[in-house]
Amino acid sequence: GGIAASAPLVTVAGLPTVPGVAVVNAATSATNNNAGNSSTTNNTTSAATNTTVGTMDHPLASVANPPPPPPPVVVSHAQEPSGPQKNNNNKPTVVASTPLPSSTLPRTMMTASGVGMAPPPLVSSAAVAIPKSLGPPPSTQMTQDDMADAFLRGSSSSSESTVVTNPLLRPLPLPTTETDLERIRVLVERRAWGDVLSMTSSLLKGATSHYAPIYNNLFLNPNHPSDAATLLNAQQLQEFVEILLLQGHAWMQMRRYKELATEVQQWSNCQYYLSSSDNNNNNQSSQQPPSWIPWAVHIFAAATLQYTRGDKELATTALWKIRAAIQQQLPGAPAVVLDLLHVEHTLFNVFSAQGEWRMALEALERMAPLLKDGADQVLLQQQQDQPTENDNAAQVWAHAAQCEIWSRQSRILLQVGALDGAQFLLEKANSLWQDVPHSHRSLEVLQSVPSAQRLLEQVEPQLSASLGLLQFAYKKYNLALENFRSALQIMDATRSTTAAHDAYSLTHGYLVTEWVGGGATLIHPVAKHTLYSEVTTNLAVAALYTCRLQEAVHVMESLIRRSPSEALTERTALNLCTLYELSGDAATATRKKRTLQLIAKRFFLHDIGPESFRL
Repeated sequence: GGIAASAPLVTVAGLPTVPGVAVVNAATSATNNNAGNSSTTNNTTSAATNTTVGTMDHPLASVANPPPPPPPVVVSHAQEPSGPQKNNNNKPTVVASTPLPSSTLPRTMMTASGVGMAPPPLVSSAAVAIPKSLGPPPSTQMTQDDMADAFLRGSSSSSESTVVTNPLLRPLPLPTTETDLERIRVLVERRAWGDVLSMTSSLLKGATSHYAPIYNNLFLNPNHPSDAATLLNAQQLQEFVEILLLQGHAWMQMRRYKELATEVQQWSNCQYYLSSSDNNNNNQSSQQPPSWIPWAVHIFAAATLQYTRGDKELATTALWKIRAAIQQQLPGAPAVVLDLLHVEHTLFNVFSAQGEWRMALEALERMAPLLKDGADQVLLQQQQDQPTENDNAAQVWAHAAQCEIWSRQSRILLQVGALDGAQFLLEKANSLWQDVPHSHRSLEVLQSVPSAQRLLEQVEPQLSASLGLLQFAYKKYNLALENFRSALQIMDATRSTTAAHDAYSLTHGYLVTEWVGGGATLIHPVAKHTLYSEVTTNLAVAALYTCRLQEAVHVMESLIRRSPSEALTERTALNLCTLYELSGDAATATRKKRTLQLIAKRFFLHDIGPESFRL
């Protein structure tokens, strides 16, 4: 017989996010009551990962009489913050870098290829040789902590192949010898956003903090002397901007939009771009902002308007004003091409969140001609003194960014049902990447640019994952499985060998530009652990659609126990809890969901709300 699905299963396509643009949709009411209690900011610990925002490019391929559009490729109930937004129309939305929630269909499933599709028939576990990851019920004497330990060790499964030899049962202690800012960066990597908010607020407003005078006397004061900022140390100013934006990201990740709105309204030197034309008569909004405030701050402030104001068009209006101001500087300041890429990327995210697909595609089109110039500017700033090698390296980097753009754009086309167009773009991306001359010297030059190196590593797995989604949309589930597995194998080959624990081996490490924006970046690639998690989730959904429910559960459980601080996100929690419900045993499903929730609390994952566990 069929499966009576009590809730939709969701899959993610991994549209990345841009630092400063956190785009997340909150179809389910977001609450501030998150899964974990705030971890202490001493050496006890917190855990997990970070999120970023993405982009795409290339013209929309015309498709004559396309088939009826399948539902969105990127759909999800719970948001993975990078800036949530509520979907009052119950329509699936795509986010630049982070998938958005969709409508709730009580007795159907949502996947990369269809919404409201009838669930596949359930087959006996004896019909397929797969590990039975649900396992026997635990002893009634086991405590909740015991069950969490058993889950992380893999001993809760009947398959010995899932047992973890060196499990991470609790997050590693925070380092005690680092500065406050370095400790904040560790907390960001571990997604302990409550602690990030506490520490950043203390640094910005504390009486003894040397950042407080910058915040109170310069940043919030529209009447300070125009040359006051010249007295600041350049590094101190850069650190101040980083702390300021990480505080904003913390509010956004925890969906505390009222506090975020109050904070941004106090940024008097940013109101020039945020205020509508009708309100430009007041003194605060009519003054040109000081030049020492980087564009990244203005872009972030504008992007927050889609979550903090009732009229979402205010965000796009503010971003258009910022874009026009940057363009005016471009002829005499070629370095601002990176800021122009940043604002175009942000416009793409905002338009995608609003379902304005053609506007989003146009924003990506405008990015393509800027890629090579942006790469040249970054390598020039790196003071590379070999023009020929610099040009070759810039070309490789620009091609990698173009492939990433086409890959993400293909997912937009899948979202709207233009399968032929998506296939066309993926073929172009694969052809371009195969033709790129990857000289040893060019790759050495790019090793000095972390964002370029990360992008190069992810081109192949991204293309493989996108091809898997295309096969899924064509209902070729076995081919989709092969492509998803191929993407995971590529990423496994580049796991870090220097991580403090294997559970952190997918994390690249903190990179300022991923959270502040601008800087030495053409396109912010989705975080590696986020991409790994998304591909694994799609692999589980493909397994489910080939009638392998237990294998789907096994895949998801293995992902979380292998790297709980990196892989246990809102989407993975929601999907795994839905799979537990599909298993048919309500009591066992509830027990397993509570165990998963305890693991999220144990690792201080402050960006997972209780609604993700479907309790």
